[in-house]
This record gives sequence, structure tokens and C-alpha cells, in this order.
Amino acid sequence: MTESENQIKRGNMVLRPYQPEQYADCIESIWFVETFSRGQTFVIPPNQFVDWIFLLGDQGYYHNGCYVETVRIEGIMEKPVYLKLLPFTKVMGIRMYGSGLFPFLPITGKEIVNKNISFFDQEHAALIQQIRRSPDDSSALASAYKLLNLLYNSERDEEARLVNEFYFYMKSSQNLPNINAFCRQTSTNYSSLNRAFSKMLGLTPKKFERLIKFRKAIKLLVSSPEKLTVVGAESGYFDQSHFIKEFKHYMNMSPSEYLNLLDLNEEHRVLKGLDLSVI
Repeated sequence: MTESENQIKRGNMVLRPYQPEQYADCIESIWFVETFSRGQTFVIPPNQFVDWIFLLGDQGYYHNGCYVETVRIEGIMEKPVYLKLLPFTKVMGIRMYGSGLFPFLPITGKEIVNKNISFFDQEHAALIQQIRRSPDDSSALASAYKLLNLLYNSERDEEARLVNEFYFYMKSSQNLPNINAFCRQTSTNYSSLNRAFSKMLGLTPKKFERLIKFRKAIKLLVSSPEKLTVVGAESGYFDQSHFIKEFKHYMNMSPSEYLNLLDLNEEHRVLKGLDLSVI
């Protein structure tokens, strides 16, 4: 295993994301974040992914003010996460698409949406401990794939396929995504889609569509010099006031306040590189 080609280093921390070698329909990336001599605090935007998080070593971190030191599963988040990493912390995350966890673990979206829960599996405890004690990225990745291979269930993967197809439709659509258009394209009625979303994501298709629209907007906001009016229009909002209102709903701050936060904290941009790498 070679070093990540997309390593991002800023100030006191480094991010190393890797593209998945297996299960690319389920996994968006596997990432490592490592701090050095001092800790860092971040505001992580709401996102449509599920992260399976492993501490590599004994140093824990704070998630929304609560100290955690166990393996965690974080579901889709509709509100910001306040994360504080302590000095000399190393974390690995398996970042999965919304329905990507289900083929490996029979955990429904309702159990994890807007939550960060502890995970323990007695049957695979030794392998999980091996991941946590890995001396480098390569060893951690090798052990993580062993765990995934042992847990993978093809029947659950097939059950999650409709929601997975919807996400990639939303991601690849050249125009603003439309739920009705997806249903026509896949010969799916909305009731069936809604039931699948309720089980896999714990959200309705409309709420998920709304979150995706926001994610497109925040990605444009931090990566382009365009004014708020243009960013909002290209993301599908009626006008600038609608975009600002929606931004405050998700972030509890205005777009300008969030941009100021990024400018004041260069390490924050490291996590921005992870969280906004895809829509």
C-alpha cells in the first residue's frame, strides 16, 4: 500500500484520504486524520455520509462536547458536528455512502441518523483491536478490508441498491436532481422509495434531496469566488435570502460567518478537504 496521493497538511495536522480498493459502491473513501503537538477544534458541516471511525491508539477525542475513546459509527448528520482532536491523536474513518453500511452491518438508518454511537463486535474484537494498534496506514487498511470482507452480506447489499442508485443519480445529474424524474427513470413509485429511505437512511427522500442541495451549495461557496446569489442559484435555491435561510438552518451561522471561520483556522481547511471532496 502506497502513501495517499492526496495528502493534505496544514499547520498542526494532516489528512490522508484513500480511494477504496474494494466495495466502491458502498465506500466513498477511507481517511486518516492525525494531529501533532497541539489539539484542534472544528465545526464539521452536515453531511450525507456514514463514518465508521476507529481510534488508532489510546488517545480519544471530543464529539459535541462528549469524550469518546471507542470505535464509533456516525450516521448522516443534519446539523454541524463540533469536533475537538487532542494532541497526538490519530483517527481512521471508513466513509460510506448513506446506505453503504447496511451490507456490512444490519444497522438501520433510524438507529444512527443524527447520532454518533459506540460499536462493539465480540466476534471480531481481535481484528478490531488489530486495526486500532496498527503501526501505519497500510496495516490499518489491510486489517480494515479483512473486517469488511468478513462482514459483507450480498443479500443486504441488494436490499440497499435502490437507495444507492438514488444517491448516484443525485450526484451525477447535470441538472438539479428531481425525485419524480428518478422514479420514472427506474420505474419506482414514491412509496417504495420512501420505505427504502426510511429503513436505510432514517430520512425521507425529500429530506435527503434537501441535504444534497445544501451540500452542493456549501461546496460551491468554499471553492468558488462567486457571489452568494450565484452560488444559491446554481445550487437550486430560489434567491439569495432562501439560500441564506437554508444555510442558517443547517449550520447555525450565516455563509459569511462560515467563510470567516475557515479563514481564521487553516487546519479547519484540512477537514474541509475531506468533508467537501464529493457531493
